[in-house]
Amino acid sequence: MKNYEHLRAQCFMRRPSDLRFKENIPRMLYICKISPEVSKKYSRVMHSHENLIEIVLIYSGSSTYMIDGKMIDVKKGDLLIYNQGIVHDEMVFPKDQIGFFCIGIENLLLPGRGKNELTTKKLGYRFETGEEFDDLYSLYEMIYQNLAKEKTNAENFCNDLAMALLEKAITVVGSGNNGKTDAEDLVDNAELLSRKVKEYIDEHYKEPVTVNDIGKALYLSPYYVAHIFKENSGYSPIQYLIRRRIGEAQTLLITTDMPIAQIALEVGFDNQSYFSIQFTKNVGMPPMKFRKNYVIP
Repeated sequence: MKNYEHLRAQCFMRRPSDLRFKENIPRMLYICKISPEVSKKYSRVMHSHENLIEIVLIYSGSSTYMIDGKMIDVKKGDLLIYNQGIVHDEMVFPKDQIGFFCIGIENLLLPGRGKNELTTKKLGYRFETGEEFDDLYSLYEMIYQNLAKEKTNAENFCNDLAMALLEKAITVVGSGNNGKTDAEDLVDNAELLSRKVKEYIDEHYKEPVTVNDIGKALYLSPYYVAHIFKENSGYSPIQYLIRRRIGEAQTLLITTDMPIAQIALEVGFDNQSYFSIQFTKNVGMPPMKFRKNYVIP
């Protein structure tokens, strides 16, 4: 329990707020809360968001995620920033349990940043919240509870809370406390090659893609490409391709009423049966069950 005895009874604003969002007003789209007990059930496979940014707070446990092609250890107290278009894989290993909040926000435009971009590749995507954790947790919890209980005027109230949460996230990112060492910022040729493979798959995942295709595109041996990518990402190129497709399928299952067969074709599978097999293998349940379980009616 924190000791607040030293605080004054009344605190004044020492300076006017700068009204950061004057014209381009961000808007909250959704929030989710995943408890450690069910984290495996709700794992999101490799996917990205083209019109929004996601801000994730890990409030319990630990695991290893892939974010923008790199395996990153995440733990309680970490804030994860998924800029628009950043591919991420929120896998939970059998030995892991992890609890987290996730909020989706659109129309974010900060000075010196692209649309729906809060961090940069150089800064990274994982930040330690430190003393900001308690405030962030409280904001996430208030937003979630007000929407889940459908309280009066919840949408307006929660959008205002989301703007406060966004300010806290900007503070955390601005501190640059992402736990990196200088050595981890060094990028060697193997990592550059791995990133090129990832970028090729991200661009062509809806098409028939083979390791030979990737090798030809990069003017390298397919064996060498596969070896380097597996060494740097933990996945073979084909495993990454399948998980990329499955992750986008999860997004369509959650956000649309599109039939399963159409979703399979949309993400690059020409066989619905094979799609269902791969989906169940990677997610732990069939597509229709995932759709029913994930979205609160």
